[in-house]
Amino acid sequence: MKRSSWIVLSLCVVLAGTLVFLYRVSQMSSGPLTEAQAREMVQKMQTAVAHKNVNAIMDYITTDSDVKVANLKRDQLRVLLARAFHSATEMRADVTNFGFQGGTTEDATAEFDLSLNHEETGLHAEVYSGHITLHLHKTAVPHLFGLYSTHEWRIIGGETSGPDPSNFGDF
Repeated sequence: MKRSSWIVLSLCVVLAGTLVFLYRVSQMSSGPLTEAQAREMVQKMQTAVAHKNVNAIMDYITTDSDVKVANLKRDQLRVLLARAFHSATEMRADVTNFGFQGGTTEDATAEFDLSLNHEETGLHAEVYSGHITLHLHKTAVPHLFGLYSTHEWRIIGGETSGPDPSNFGDF
């Protein structure tokens, strides 16, 4: 065999091995969501607010079309966050009174009080304040253009006791 044939054959073997490994990893079940994992998820979303990173927040929400978080569909929530982040110099999300109900290996609920603050030089304004309840579900998340999927916890719904965010913009 020519040298180029050996190279191509080696690449095919490496690719096949990688795909088998990714498939096996994707089939492992991670078990029920723990309070520490839910708290970490909320803390990462707080960091995303501070960095005004809409995509980091949206990555925690399932892509199902019928999902509503605080009466907003996924696309509406993305637009609302983008507008809020664009108009503010600095944003800070303060989370208090965190609570967690594990439920089953497929569902969980996290709840907390949220205060969203807009800060500029010499100005501090509370943009939003309310109690948030997030419904979480273990969902198959595709990777590498759908070549394999992993089961990850995503937000499938949410309610708030604060002001209705659907009134914050034109939807």
